[in-house]
Amino acid sequence: MRPPRILVVGEALVEFVRDAPGEIGEPGRYRGPFPSGAPAIFSDAAALAGAAVTFVSTVGADPFGRLVRDRLDRDGVDVGRVRAVDDATTGTAFVAYRADGSRSFVFHVADAAPGRLTVDDLADTPYEADVMHVSGASLALSDGMAGVIMAAADRVTASGGRLSVSVNLRRDATGNIHALEELRGLLERADTIVASTDEAAALSEDVDAARARGAAVCVTLGSEGATLTIAGAEHHAAGTPVEEVDPTGAGDTFAGVLVTALTRADDPARALLLANAAGAAHVGALGPMERAGWPS
Repeated sequence: MRPPRILVVGEALVEFVRDAPGEIGEPGRYRGPFPSGAPAIFSDAAALAGAAVTFVSTVGADPFGRLVRDRLDRDGVDVGRVRAVDDATTGTAFVAYRADGSRSFVFHVADAAPGRLTVDDLADTPYEADVMHVSGASLALSDGMAGVIMAAADRVTASGGRLSVSVNLRRDATGNIHALEELRGLLERADTIVASTDEAAALSEDVDAARARGAAVCVTLGSEGATLTIAGAEHHAAGTPVEEVDPTGAGDTFAGVLVTALTRADDPARALLLANAAGAAHVGALGPMERAGWPS
């Protein structure tokens, strides 16, 4: 059986993480750069899980861009559609953890290389995909990027491909005032939806409607695991005890493994267990694309 072909369109970034708890605006030491960006993290995890992933993105023609491309290429992602632009720098994100475990972010994306993504970058990739995955965070980063993503989703579904969506609401990313409306439009036709407990509650009507029409809906429960409703049956994976080092990107890693497993028609309960284990492994390492082990 050939591996599932997954298309991912969105931002590739490098991330710097504050070394000690505090506010993002306070002086302090930061660790990085780490390869990052929600769709890039998803792509990396899906490729490691066995999917044939094509990632469409833009980076700067700079060391940060090479860092991201090299990491994705090493892990098996097709980066042939990751375009390096000469007149913009690779997108960056800075993250700080507060003492209570909550996070704050600063993004430099819309005016950096991710803001140069165009519909032409898609080429024929939407017509070759079994499924396209969209992160809600990507829609929120810029209006231009959202337009490319929506165009790709239209082409994928028109050619018989499926659509998966991670809700991934990001209040720190405010480059597109229409992001929530566009996200809801994608949820109406998504075959797979991944949302946190809070996100599922905030979009309860959309999520309930998706369940009612037979979409696979996964709700992540943090340390308590996750639930997956598919074909009228509900599956639950208990949380995996792990020492939390850095949760940023864990949801994208979880989604990458889950969507890969469901697209290749794994047993839903096994797909959920694999995704849950991958998310737990992610939390145990510093960096948004790092993992302390990998499920098998």
